[in-house]
Amino acid sequence: MKLIETCNEALEDLKKRYSEPHRYYHTLDHIAWMQEGAAQVSHLLAHPIAIDFAIWYHDAVYNTRKKDNELRSADLFLAHHGRYLSEFYQGYVVDLILATIDHRIPRHKSSDFNNDCALFLDLDLMSLGFPWEKFIKNSNDIRKEYSHVPDVDFDGGRAKILTKFLERDPMYFSPYFQNYYGEKAIKNLKRSIEELTGTKPDIYRWI
Repeated sequence: MKLIETCNEALEDLKKRYSEPHRYYHTLDHIAWMQEGAAQVSHLLAHPIAIDFAIWYHDAVYNTRKKDNELRSADLFLAHHGRYLSEFYQGYVVDLILATIDHRIPRHKSSDFNNDCALFLDLDLMSLGFPWEKFIKNSNDIRKEYSHVPDVDFDGGRAKILTKFLERDPMYFSPYFQNYYGEKAIKNLKRSIEELTGTKPDIYRWI
C-alpha cells in the first residue's frame, strides 16, 4: 500500500509540474504524444517500463532560464522512485533522461540500451514530423516558453537547433520513426529554417 501511495503522490507531482503556467509545449500533451508513440513501438523496446519512466521525467523540471533541467529531472526521478527500483533500472532511466541534453545516444552502452535510447529520443522529436499546421502550433508554443528572449535571438538560436537536427543522416535514429516521420520532418525543418532566417518572404510571425 505504501508503494502505491508513493507512486500516486509522484504522479500528482508530475501532473502539477507539466501544468505549470510557463509551459505551453512541454505539457501533458507532449507526454501523451510520446506515450502514444511508445505504445506503437512497444514490441521494439527491451525495457518499456524504463521508457515510460523516462517519458514522464525527462522534462519534469523545466525552466527556460536554466541549463540544468535534465540533471534536475533525473534527480527528481531518483527522489521519487530510487527507494524501490533496482540500481539497474535507476541507471537505465537516468541515462535515458540525460541523453536528451544533446540528443545523442551515449557511447559504451549495451545494445538493448542503444536500441531503447534511439526510440526514446525519436519519440521526443516525433512532433517534428507532424503536419505543418501542428508543427507551427508547437513552434509558437515553444516561442511562448522563451518569451523573455528577443525575437532576433530566439530565431537565430532556434534555426541553429533545427539545422543540427536536419544535418543528421538519417533524421531519426530508428528505422521505424525514419520511415514514418523522416520525410515530413525534413520538409518541416527546411521550411522552418528558411522562415526563421528570413530567406523566404513568409517570415515567422510569433503569436
